[in-house]
Amino acid sequence: MPSSLIAPIPTSTSFEQAAGISLATMAVAIAFYHTIGYGMTPPWSTGGEKVGKGKSMVILGGASSVGQYAVQLAKLSGFEKIVTNSGVENIEMVKALGADIVLDRKVSGAREFVEAVGEMEVAFVFDAISAPSTQRLGVEILQAVEKRSADSCLVTLHTVHPDHPDPEAVKLGLKEGKENANGKVEIRQVLGLGSQKDLRYLSEPLMGALGGEEGWIAKRKFVPNRVRLVEGGLGSVDEALELNRKGVSGVKVVVRPWDGEWVGGVWVFI
Repeated sequence: MPSSLIAPIPTSTSFEQAAGISLATMAVAIAFYHTIGYGMTPPWSTGGEKVGKGKSMVILGGASSVGQYAVQLAKLSGFEKIVTNSGVENIEMVKALGADIVLDRKVSGAREFVEAVGEMEVAFVFDAISAPSTQRLGVEILQAVEKRSADSCLVTLHTVHPDHPDPEAVKLGLKEGKENANGKVEIRQVLGLGSQKDLRYLSEPLMGALGGEEGWIAKRKFVPNRVRLVEGGLGSVDEALELNRKGVSGVKVVVRPWDGEWVGGVWVFI
């Protein structure tokens, strides 16, 4: 791993917490700051901490691993209203990370998001879940809000599903008429691999901003995901995968190696 893509772990942060930061955070950074996503100036650059001034952002799935980091980067980017959703058990946690309004994901649809945003301009919608249903919800929100930026779009995570982005969401976004008075909705997919050469201009300064005793994590401007620890080393990977398959909420599943599995400095995380 190139040294420019790693960062010192602050003394306040455990190895288990650190294991789940880079991949999910990089996915958000590409969605927010690369032109394949929304293309904002990042908060570590001059003026980047003010790009959200006077605007709102909608994040679908605020309690997910990616969603938690999206809320925090949106706050660091200066958005005045961050609207998201989660299970009721995680609402207060997501608010503590910087969300202004957290809706109950089981009972909130496009109408509730539109009411929560109100008259404030929506820059874009970020879908941290990127299931077919959430992609369609993101399109519906952008179609119905009172004000949206001229370059507004729905940004989703690229998944291994063959029909991605969801064909129905794409069709819905292209629909003309009074149901889409705001105009068409473009769907953009991102894949968070910070080691790619064309993404290093984001991944390298991001790691510099996060790590060390003077970085965002040490200063509590950026909080790692809570950890669901699975003991047992490499032999417990199947157990960890099964936990994810069944569904976890508001936590990152991390496998802790046995002492003998530290050879080469390898950590396994999911």
